[in-house]
Amino acid sequence: MLLRGKIITGIELALYCFYLFLIMSRFSIQYLLLLTSIGFLSGCSFEPYYQLFTIDAERAEKLTDGLVYQDERCSLIYNLWGDGGNAQFQFKNNSESDLVILKNHSFWVLNGQAFPLYQGRVWGQAQSQALVLSSRTKPVLPAGSIDNISSSSGSMESIERIEMVEQVVPAGLYVNVESGRIHNTIHDQCRILEWKENKEGLIQTYEQETSPLKFHHLVRYTDGRDTFEISSKFHLKQIKTVREREAMEMVSSNPCGEQITDWGYIRRLKYLGPNAFFLKFNLE
Repeated sequence: MLLRGKIITGIELALYCFYLFLIMSRFSIQYLLLLTSIGFLSGCSFEPYYQLFTIDAERAEKLTDGLVYQDERCSLIYNLWGDGGNAQFQFKNNSESDLVILKNHSFWVLNGQAFPLYQGRVWGQAQSQALVLSSRTKPVLPAGSIDNISSSSGSMESIERIEMVEQVVPAGLYVNVESGRIHNTIHDQCRILEWKENKEGLIQTYEQETSPLKFHHLVRYTDGRDTFEISSKFHLKQIKTVREREAMEMVSSNPCGEQITDWGYIRRLKYLGPNAFFLKFNLE
């Protein structure tokens, strides 16, 4: 037989074919191992789950993006939506004179336990505008603060923000009052594991008396002459546990409306309103 201009014997041809077989076999085995690994990893990947919390905002006026409690002089405006629930609220001054929030006499109340609204928080901010938290603080955004500017070495400048005990709110304006997260615990883990095996929907509902989660703010403020009090009131109404695919939606990422049509889509968590929040978790 002639191979590349060279005459070879039958034995040589057999050895050559066996060599090609070994090369092809090695490639096939590697390819098979790769496919097996991909399949194994895919089978072991965990789909995230969400618990969706619906809150009954008692006595509140419900808007598209807010829950409002108000008296003759001020409003407390909430949007609870967020991971673990957002307890921050806006204090809006509806009067014609300045109001002062007495944060050391105001409270965040969770399941009957009162926490002072004033926590002595301190924030540091670098020149890049990225927040750098002091070791004395909780990871929250600054609210009701004053600025102390000090220069560091080189061209960097730092700004320290200190939470104030009393927060002045000018007439007709508002301030954000920070309270952190509402909740960070997955409810009824045993039922969730059972639900995962049975593939049935899991919805838990509660009345006000039996709700495992009740919270509110008690806010005291003054107009310089008299001291007043306003409070909110919330309780957990429903928990729905779903797989991630049920909690997500595809929406246009176009910020310009119909002016631009050639735009992509993004995948995001469905917004359930200002009286809801979520927790994301995994099941092994």
